[in-house]
Formats: sequence, C-alpha cells, structure tokens
Amino acid sequence: MKKMNCCYCNRRRTGKQQLKSGGDSLSAAKKKTRTKRRMHFSKKTLSLRANLKVEVWETTSMPLDEEKAETFFREFWQKKPLLMRDAIPNFKCPLDTNELAGLACEDEFSSRLMRVREEDKKWTLEVGPFPEEVLQTLPDDQAWSLVINELDSKIPAMNSIITDLFPQFPRWRISDIQASVSPEDGGVGAHSDNFDVFLIQAIGDKLWSVADNEAYWPDKDESFVPNQDVRILKEFVADDSFLLKPGDILYLPPKIAHHGLGKPHEKGACSVTLSLGFLAPMHEEMIWSYAQQESSKYKDVRWRDPWMKPAELGKSGAIDKDAISHAWDVLKKAEPKSERDVAVWMGKHATAKRFGESIALFDEKGFLEQLGANKREIDYDAWEEAGFLQRNEGVRFAFIDSVNDNSMDNDDDDDSGLLFFAGGISWTMKTDEGKAIAYTLANEGELAFIGKPLKEKESVELLSQLINTEFIFIPSDEDEEDYDEDDEDHEEE
Repeated sequence: MKKMNCCYCNRRRTGKQQLKSGGDSLSAAKKKTRTKRRMHFSKKTLSLRANLKVEVWETTSMPLDEEKAETFFREFWQKKPLLMRDAIPNFKCPLDTNELAGLACEDEFSSRLMRVREEDKKWTLEVGPFPEEVLQTLPDDQAWSLVINELDSKIPAMNSIITDLFPQFPRWRISDIQASVSPEDGGVGAHSDNFDVFLIQAIGDKLWSVADNEAYWPDKDESFVPNQDVRILKEFVADDSFLLKPGDILYLPPKIAHHGLGKPHEKGACSVTLSLGFLAPMHEEMIWSYAQQESSKYKDVRWRDPWMKPAELGKSGAIDKDAISHAWDVLKKAEPKSERDVAVWMGKHATAKRFGESIALFDEKGFLEQLGANKREIDYDAWEEAGFLQRNEGVRFAFIDSVNDNSMDNDDDDDSGLLFFAGGISWTMKTDEGKAIAYTLANEGELAFIGKPLKEKESVELLSQLINTEFIFIPSDEDEEDYDEDDEDHEEE
C-alpha cells in the first residue's frame, strides 16, 4: 500500500471556500455518467428473495431543485434508500488521503481505526490521535477503515458541502461530516444504524451492498457478533449492490443494513467516503433534558405541607390524597405552558456544544452578565476591512420564528420576538435589524459588514456577546496568509 503521509491542511481557514470540482463550479451543467450497476451476491444470497431494489436518479445534481426536494422528502426521507449518480459533477474531495491521515494524528480531531485482528479475526477499535508510524504501516491486504469525525466544524471546505449542497436540510438535525479511508476491500463490516446518512463517494470507488431486513436492525442484538469492539452483523445477505464513483451519493434511512468495500483507482491507494450523518435524539434524552432544565429552577425549594392533618388511626403508612394533589401541583410547575416554552428549551438543547448536552446547570443569565462587565467592543473598522464576521463552525446556531399555537406572536409580551440560539444560549430579537442578523448567522457562515454603528441596541449586545464568547470572529490577515500558503502546498503535491 502507498504510505499515507500525515500532512494536513491548516484548519484556520476563513471566508467561504468554494468546493473544488475539477475547475468547474458546483452549479456547472451536469455531465451524465451512466455506470453499469454491479450485483454483489454470495452463493447463499442467490437462493433467497431480494426484498429491496434501490431506486436510482441518473440526472440529478445537488443541491436538489424545489421539485426534486419535495419528491425526496415525500418518497424517500426515512422511508427507503436512494442512489443519485453524479450528484456532484466533477467532484474533488477537499482533502486527500494524506491530509485526512494527518488529521487523525492531531488531538483536536476525533478519529477511530477499525480493523480485523489477525489472530482471532475479531474487529477491534482504536481511538486516535495516532502516531504517524501506525498509519504509515497499515497493510493493504487486510480489512481496516480509518474514520475522522466532525470535519465540517474545523475544515471550511467540508462545511461548504453542507451549506452549498444540502440547504434544504435543517442544520440542527445534521450531526457532522466524517471521512472513512479504506484500502482495497477495506471497510467497517456489515452493520446498520439508527440515523439517516448520505454517503458521498469522494476518492476512488466503493462497492456498497444494502438490505432491508428486520433481523438486521440495530436493536437486534442477537444478529450482531458478540464480545467485540465493533458492532458487525453475524451474517449479511444483500438485496441490492452497486459501485459508487466520485460524485455519486447514496442516501440510507435508519435501520437499512449496509456494507461498503473500498475500490481504489490505483494499486496500494485508498478509497474515501464522506458521510453526512443526521442526529436521532432519544425521547428519553429529550424528556430528561427538559426535566433537568425545569428542575434547576426549583433547586432550593423544599416540600412544605402546613395543611397536614393527623393520620387516621391505623393508617400511618398511608400517603393521603392531599399529599398526592400537592405533588401533582409541584410537577405541573415543570410542564410547558405553551409551545414557546418548548421552543426555548429545544433551541438550547439542539445548539449545546454537544447535541443534547445538559443545559440545566448552566447559568445563562450570570454568564451573559459577566460578558457584559468584561466585554470587548465591536471593532467596526476591522469588520469593515475584513468585509464580514465569520461564524465559528464548531458552534451550533439556530433560530425559531414561529410555533403552531401562536404563543410567540403577542407583540405586547416582553418575551415575544424571534428566538435565536448559539452554543446553548438564547436571545430574543425584536427589531428588524436584530432579526436579520439572527437569520444570517443561523443560515450562513458569514455576516457581511452592514455599516457602523449598528442602529439597534439589541444588535450591538448580540454581536458583542457572540464575539466575546468567540462564537463569531473577525478574520485576520494571518488567517488569510495561512489559507493561501496551504493552497500553494496542496497544488505542489
């Protein structure tokens, strides 16, 4: 196998980098590429009935147009798989295999190495960062896969895949982009997941086999190999198989079993698949999060029962009906009074540093007051010179501008207005300027210079707090120089 050199591109890139696509923009006319589908069945498979035949779109480019998007969500989302051929025409992966290997050597990136142990043929899981020599000596005749997570939060070009190609998908539902690097016939084994995923073929080809079989669902523990680090199906019978080439995208809904095998274009090289995964929060997690938030409001309040009466003779072991009623009153205090209450919690929950991270113990009011006492003022001159404020892609942003019960629509209510969230913190924006800033930051990666000074007090407070928390920043000349130097290095390679 060709040695992977652990070099990597600078991660302090700023500005909105356009995805490379062989010199053409993503909006270039689609070149039709028809690839003969290959079936990958074992002898055992041939004797069984195929349950699933994956539909193929041959003439669709990302981002989906309005008609295609409506069709996708109506017919495929969380229902059945879809293969989109040449969905990103002339696609070139933002990072090559050497650069991806380099990221797996760094502390700030989450990486995993899954491979088969030679002595007992069991799958093992190793967690990075990895020494360079470990990755440089990986064999090309054994099954393994190197996975690097959260690339979109640190590599602007990876984040552009989401913003440029998947604008119809709510950002709060997207988990991250991860890269899987595999040699010839390498992968992570046959498995199934509880979340939606788009598999984007980036470098080399990959042979995918899929099956819609209840026995392969993630909760069917008896179907998975026990006592090993990686959750792999004991047996896997494919319903359909196909070879993905660079620019092809395979969508898989939850519970569809799948098995991918790397098919590099050169001997000793690697195949790379980018996975755009979606969050699938557990109901238990959501209920627990809301309960924690509400219970924190009453942490110093204790049970009191001045109405208590003597227990009836022979009933000292009873909990009387008045105690039950009082307990019910206590619990009802935690119930949301309107959908706005749920909206405030959900925005914080969805934008916490890690999705669903506990927000109950976070003193938001105290935190913002401390920022106000030690805040840096907005540097309008630097903002104007840079042309824009850059969003920290490691922070989640969102907004909520309406709810079904109209509880956000009362203009006389001090709490009315657009709800804006970043990093588990909430703001209420009432003015047109403040709302426009919130919309832009939640939807895009940049906030263009809009004049000095800002007209509204709430706008000034919001941007000042976001700058002081480093949720947004003014890109510097040093950042741009690093960006340019890295591009030069990439071209030399």
